[in-house]
Amino acid sequence: MKTIKVQVKWNSSRLTGTAEDESLFGKVNVECDDFETLKKLSYEAMHEHVAYLAENGSNVPDWLANGDYALLFLMDPENLEYDFEDWDKN
Repeated sequence: MKTIKVQVKWNSSRLTGTAEDESLFGKVNVECDDFETLKKLSYEAMHEHVAYLAENGSNVPDWLANGDYALLFLMDPENLEYDFEDWDKN
């Protein structure tokens, strides 16, 4: 199973996740209010992005087309001090 890294950043009042891999032919971006939703939306966005690539004739690797990947969420070091649990409660 291939692992695709998702860089997670805090931008003013929202989280942004960016997946980037040469197999994606670009980036997949997601923005939302909490980390659990970010994870869910990242997988959904990946699925939609891969379907779009396949429909438009891109040479999508089998492992990507079959969903044989995991997303690894990496928090931007500048954001590690922020307590997201407290923020989610607001």
